Amino acid sequence: MNGHRSVRVAIVGTGRMGAAMARTLARGGFPPILWNRDAAKAERVAEVTGGMVAATPADAASSADIVLSSLADDGA
Repeated sequence: MNGHRSVRVAIVGTGRMGAAMARTLARGGFPPILWNRDAAKAERVAEVTGGMVAATPADAASSADIVLSSLADDGA
């Protein structure tokens, strides 16, 4: 992967912005680890990015070197 060790990136929140980040990461050779409150959204993003869906935010974070969050508000 671009001459670097394999960096695992998780994205918590796969709405419009999170999905765009996931697609960009995948194009760069980093299939993301994904989580979303609506699991179907995370599944759809995983299908187009080659990413994997985590069962919980904690699972996503513990499987990654870097965690990005893209959430609508503090409640999310």
